[in-house]
Amino acid sequence: MSRSEQLGEFVRTRRARVSPELVGLDAGARRRVPGLRREELAQLAHVSIDYIVRLEQGRIGRPSPDILEALARGLLLDSVERRHLFQLAATSEPAGGDGTGTRVRPGLELVVRSLEPSPAVVLSRRLDLLVWNPTAEALLGPFGEERNYARLVFGDPATRALHANWEEAARETVALLRLAAARHPDDEALRLLTAELRAGSDDVASWWEAHDVAQKRHGVKRYIHPTVGELTLHYEAVLLPDDGDQLLTIYAAEPGTPHAERLAQVTELARATA
Repeated sequence: MSRSEQLGEFVRTRRARVSPELVGLDAGARRRVPGLRREELAQLAHVSIDYIVRLEQGRIGRPSPDILEALARGLLLDSVERRHLFQLAATSEPAGGDGTGTRVRPGLELVVRSLEPSPAVVLSRRLDLLVWNPTAEALLGPFGEERNYARLVFGDPATRALHANWEEAARETVALLRLAAARHPDDEALRLLTAELRAGSDDVASWWEAHDVAQKRHGVKRYIHPTVGELTLHYEAVLLPDDGDQLLTIYAAEPGTPHAERLAQVTELARATA
Protein backbone atom coordinates (compact mmCIF):
# COMPACT_ATOMS: atom_id res chain seq x y z
CA MET A 1 0.00 0.00 0.00
CA SER A 2 1.40 3.41 -0.96
CA ARG A 3 1.87 6.17 1.58
CA SER A 4 -1.02 8.20 0.08
CA GLU A 5 -3.27 5.13 0.30
CA GLN A 6 -2.28 4.63 3.94
CA LEU A 7 -3.04 8.29 4.58
CA GLY A 8 -6.50 7.90 3.06
CA GLU A 9 -7.19 4.74 5.04
CA PHE A 10 -6.10 6.40 8.27
CA VAL A 11 -8.37 9.41 7.70
CA ARG A 12 -11.29 7.11 6.87
CA THR A 13 -10.86 4.97 9.99
CA ARG A 14 -10.54 8.03 12.24
CA ARG A 15 -13.61 9.64 10.63
CA ALA A 16 -15.67 6.58 11.50
CA ARG A 17 -14.78 7.01 15.17
CA VAL A 18 -15.90 10.59 15.69
CA SER A 19 -19.55 11.15 16.49
CA PRO A 20 -21.04 14.43 15.20
CA GLU A 21 -21.98 15.51 18.72
CA LEU A 22 -18.33 15.47 19.78
CA VAL A 23 -17.49 18.17 17.23
CA GLY A 24 -20.63 20.23 17.71
CA LEU A 25 -22.67 18.92 14.78
CA ASP A 26 -26.26 17.73 14.75
CA ALA A 27 -26.38 13.97 14.18
CA GLY A 28 -29.86 14.08 12.74
CA ALA A 29 -32.42 11.29 12.82
CA ARG A 30 -31.34 9.32 9.74
CA ARG A 31 -27.71 8.23 9.97
CA ARG A 32 -26.72 4.94 8.37
CA VAL A 33 -22.97 5.06 8.99
CA PRO A 34 -20.98 5.44 12.21
CA GLY A 35 -18.96 8.56 12.78
CA LEU A 36 -18.74 11.61 10.59
CA ARG A 37 -19.96 11.80 7.01
CA ARG A 38 -17.46 12.97 4.41
CA GLU A 39 -19.33 16.22 3.99
CA GLU A 40 -19.15 16.84 7.74
CA LEU A 41 -15.39 16.32 7.81
CA ALA A 42 -15.08 18.56 4.76
CA GLN A 43 -17.02 21.24 6.63
CA LEU A 44 -14.78 20.93 9.69
CA ALA A 45 -11.57 20.97 7.63
CA HIS A 46 -12.78 23.79 5.31
CA VAL A 47 -12.24 21.76 2.13
CA SER A 48 -14.56 20.38 -0.52
CA ILE A 49 -16.32 17.03 -0.27
CA ASP A 50 -14.49 15.98 -3.43
CA TYR A 51 -11.18 16.67 -1.69
CA ILE A 52 -12.09 14.32 1.17
CA VAL A 53 -13.20 11.66 -1.33
CA ARG A 54 -9.92 11.89 -3.25
CA LEU A 55 -7.92 11.96 -0.01
CA GLU A 56 -9.55 8.79 1.29
CA GLN A 57 -9.06 7.10 -2.09
CA GLY A 58 -5.33 7.77 -1.88
CA ARG A 59 -5.34 10.25 -4.75
CA ILE A 60 -3.84 13.16 -2.82
CA GLY A 61 -0.22 12.61 -2.00
CA ARG A 62 0.72 15.48 0.25
CA PRO A 63 -1.92 17.78 1.77
CA SER A 64 -0.74 21.15 3.00
CA PRO A 65 0.15 21.57 6.69
CA ASP A 66 -2.88 23.84 7.16
CA ILE A 67 -5.24 21.15 5.85
CA LEU A 68 -3.54 18.50 7.99
CA GLU A 69 -3.99 20.69 11.07
CA ALA A 70 -7.66 21.17 10.23
CA LEU A 71 -8.12 17.44 9.68
CA ALA A 72 -6.41 16.66 12.99
CA ARG A 73 -8.74 19.05 14.83
CA GLY A 74 -11.85 17.79 13.04
CA LEU A 75 -10.93 14.15 13.71
CA LEU A 76 -10.04 14.84 17.36
CA LEU A 77 -6.66 13.18 16.94
CA ASP A 78 -4.44 12.77 19.97
CA SER A 79 -0.77 13.79 19.82
CA VAL A 80 0.45 10.40 18.55
CA GLU A 81 -2.27 10.17 15.89
CA ARG A 82 -1.60 13.75 14.79
CA ARG A 83 2.10 13.00 14.37
CA HIS A 84 1.23 9.84 12.45
CA LEU A 85 -1.05 11.85 10.14
CA PHE A 86 1.76 14.27 9.31
CA GLN A 87 4.23 11.42 8.77
CA LEU A 88 1.92 9.70 6.31
CA ALA A 89 1.49 12.94 4.41
CA ALA A 90 5.19 13.71 4.16
CA THR A 91 8.52 11.96 3.69
CA SER A 92 9.66 9.49 6.30
CA GLU A 93 11.82 10.65 9.17
CA PRO A 94 15.36 9.32 8.80
CA ALA A 95 16.66 6.97 11.45
CA GLY A 96 19.73 8.35 13.17
CA GLY A 97 22.80 6.32 14.06
CA ASP A 98 22.54 2.66 13.14
CA GLY A 99 20.02 2.60 10.30
CA THR A 100 18.73 -0.84 11.27
CA GLY A 101 18.21 0.20 14.88
CA THR A 102 19.62 -3.08 16.20
CA ARG A 103 23.09 -2.10 17.46
CA VAL A 104 23.09 -0.94 21.09
CA ARG A 105 25.64 1.67 22.12
CA PRO A 106 27.99 0.48 24.90
CA GLY A 107 26.97 3.44 27.04
CA LEU A 108 23.29 2.56 26.74
CA GLU A 109 24.00 -1.07 27.60
CA LEU A 110 25.93 0.10 30.66
CA VAL A 111 22.96 2.19 31.78
CA VAL A 112 20.59 -0.79 31.45
CA ARG A 113 22.90 -3.04 33.46
CA SER A 114 23.44 -0.33 36.08
CA LEU A 115 19.70 0.07 36.66
CA GLU A 116 19.54 -3.40 38.24
CA PRO A 117 17.52 -4.29 40.35
CA SER A 118 15.01 -2.07 38.53
CA PRO A 119 13.90 -4.00 35.43
CA ALA A 120 15.10 -2.31 32.24
CA VAL A 121 15.04 -3.41 28.61
CA VAL A 122 15.88 -1.93 25.21
CA LEU A 123 13.72 -2.87 22.22
CA SER A 124 14.29 -2.06 18.58
CA ARG A 125 11.56 -0.33 16.57
CA ARG A 126 10.60 -3.85 15.41
CA LEU A 127 10.31 -4.83 19.11
CA ASP A 128 13.43 -7.00 19.01
CA LEU A 129 14.85 -7.58 22.50
CA LEU A 130 18.30 -5.98 22.26
CA VAL A 131 19.57 -5.71 25.83
CA TRP A 132 18.12 -6.19 29.31
CA ASN A 133 19.20 -6.64 32.90
CA PRO A 134 18.68 -9.78 35.02
CA THR A 135 15.52 -8.62 36.80
CA ALA A 136 13.92 -7.70 33.46
CA GLU A 137 14.50 -11.22 32.17
CA ALA A 138 13.18 -12.74 35.40
CA LEU A 139 10.10 -10.55 35.01
CA LEU A 140 9.40 -10.86 31.27
CA GLY A 141 11.28 -14.04 30.34
CA PRO A 142 13.14 -16.25 30.45
CA PHE A 143 14.14 -15.34 26.90
CA GLY A 144 14.95 -18.26 24.61
CA GLU A 145 15.90 -18.29 20.96
CA GLU A 146 12.97 -16.05 19.95
CA ARG A 147 14.00 -12.48 20.69
CA ASN A 148 11.18 -10.54 19.05
CA TYR A 149 8.64 -9.47 21.64
CA ALA A 150 5.83 -9.11 19.10
CA ARG A 151 6.26 -12.74 18.08
CA LEU A 152 6.33 -13.72 21.74
CA VAL A 153 3.12 -11.81 22.48
CA PHE A 154 1.25 -13.58 19.69
CA GLY A 155 3.00 -16.93 19.60
CA ASP A 156 4.31 -17.81 23.05
CA PRO A 157 1.75 -19.12 25.60
CA ALA A 158 3.93 -18.11 28.56
CA THR A 159 4.20 -14.51 27.35
CA ARG A 160 0.46 -14.42 26.72
CA ALA A 161 -0.26 -15.72 30.24
CA LEU A 162 2.13 -13.16 31.74
CA HIS A 163 -0.09 -10.24 30.70
CA ALA A 164 -3.09 -9.73 32.99
CA ASN A 165 -4.87 -8.09 30.04
CA TRP A 166 -3.43 -9.83 27.02
CA GLU A 167 -5.71 -8.18 24.46
CA GLU A 168 -4.73 -4.71 25.64
CA ALA A 169 -1.03 -5.62 25.40
CA ALA A 170 -1.52 -7.26 22.01
CA ARG A 171 -3.40 -4.27 20.57
CA GLU A 172 -0.67 -1.94 21.83
CA THR A 173 1.94 -4.16 20.18
CA VAL A 174 0.20 -3.83 16.81
CA ALA A 175 -0.23 -0.08 17.28
CA LEU A 176 3.50 0.33 18.07
CA LEU A 177 4.43 -1.55 14.91
CA ARG A 178 1.90 0.49 12.88
CA LEU A 179 3.58 3.72 13.96
CA ALA A 180 7.07 2.29 13.32
CA ALA A 181 6.02 1.20 9.82
CA ALA A 182 4.92 4.74 9.01
CA ARG A 183 8.15 6.24 10.36
CA HIS A 184 10.32 3.74 8.50
CA PRO A 185 8.53 2.69 5.30
CA ASP A 186 11.80 1.40 3.78
CA ASP A 187 12.49 -1.03 6.63
CA GLU A 188 12.10 -4.34 4.79
CA ALA A 189 12.61 -6.45 7.93
CA LEU A 190 9.80 -4.54 9.63
CA ARG A 191 7.54 -5.03 6.61
CA LEU A 192 8.21 -8.76 6.60
CA LEU A 193 7.56 -9.00 10.34
CA THR A 194 4.21 -7.25 10.15
CA ALA A 195 3.20 -9.32 7.12
CA GLU A 196 4.09 -12.50 9.01
CA LEU A 197 2.11 -11.46 12.08
CA ARG A 198 -0.92 -10.45 10.02
CA ALA A 199 -0.90 -13.71 8.10
CA GLY A 200 -0.59 -15.73 11.28
CA SER A 201 -3.29 -14.07 13.36
CA ASP A 202 -6.77 -12.86 12.50
CA ASP A 203 -6.54 -10.51 15.48
CA VAL A 204 -3.40 -8.86 14.15
CA ALA A 205 -4.93 -8.57 10.68
CA SER A 206 -8.06 -6.94 12.08
CA TRP A 207 -6.23 -4.57 14.41
CA TRP A 208 -3.78 -3.60 11.66
CA GLU A 209 -6.68 -2.60 9.41
CA ALA A 210 -8.09 -0.48 12.26
CA HIS A 211 -4.95 1.69 11.80
CA ASP A 212 -4.51 2.48 15.49
CA VAL A 213 -1.08 3.89 16.35
CA ALA A 214 0.71 4.22 19.67
CA GLN A 215 3.98 5.47 21.04
CA LYS A 216 5.04 3.97 24.34
CA ARG A 217 5.72 6.72 26.88
CA HIS A 218 4.59 5.86 30.41
CA GLY A 219 1.82 4.05 32.21
CA VAL A 220 0.98 1.01 34.30
CA LYS A 221 1.41 -2.65 33.40
CA ARG A 222 -0.26 -5.57 35.16
CA TYR A 223 1.41 -8.95 35.04
CA ILE A 224 0.59 -12.39 36.40
CA HIS A 225 4.05 -13.73 37.12
CA PRO A 226 4.26 -17.53 37.21
CA THR A 227 6.23 -17.51 40.48
CA VAL A 228 5.33 -14.41 42.50
CA GLY A 229 1.79 -13.78 41.22
CA GLU A 230 0.15 -10.46 40.41
CA LEU A 231 2.40 -7.47 39.78
CA THR A 232 1.32 -3.90 39.06
CA LEU A 233 4.26 -1.86 37.82
CA HIS A 234 4.75 1.68 36.62
CA TYR A 235 6.88 2.12 33.53
CA GLU A 236 8.65 4.97 31.79
CA ALA A 237 9.64 4.54 28.14
CA VAL A 238 12.21 6.71 26.36
CA LEU A 239 12.33 6.81 22.55
CA LEU A 240 15.89 7.03 21.21
CA PRO A 241 15.61 8.53 17.70
CA ASP A 242 19.39 8.79 17.28
CA ASP A 243 19.58 5.00 17.70
CA GLY A 244 17.08 4.06 15.01
CA ASP A 245 14.06 4.55 17.28
CA GLN A 246 15.14 2.11 19.95
CA LEU A 247 12.97 2.13 23.07
CA LEU A 248 14.36 2.06 26.60
CA THR A 249 11.74 0.97 29.15
CA ILE A 250 12.22 0.99 32.93
CA TYR A 251 9.79 -0.57 35.43
CA ALA A 252 9.19 0.21 39.11
CA ALA A 253 6.74 -0.78 41.84
CA GLU A 254 5.07 1.57 44.31
CA PRO A 255 7.24 1.47 47.47
CA GLY A 256 5.74 -0.18 50.53
CA THR A 257 3.18 -2.19 48.57
CA PRO A 258 2.85 -5.95 48.05
CA HIS A 259 3.87 -5.32 44.45
CA ALA A 260 7.22 -3.90 45.61
CA GLU A 261 7.74 -7.01 47.75
CA ARG A 262 6.92 -9.28 44.80
CA LEU A 263 9.22 -7.34 42.50
CA ALA A 264 12.00 -7.83 45.05
CA GLN A 265 11.23 -11.57 44.90
CA VAL A 266 11.64 -11.41 41.12
CA THR A 267 15.09 -9.86 41.66
CA GLU A 268 15.97 -12.70 44.02
CA LEU A 269 14.90 -15.18 41.33
CA ALA A 270 17.23 -13.43 38.90
CA ARG A 271 20.14 -13.70 41.32
CA ALA A 272 19.40 -17.36 42.03
CA THR A 273 19.53 -18.25 38.35
CA ALA A 274 22.52 -16.06 37.48
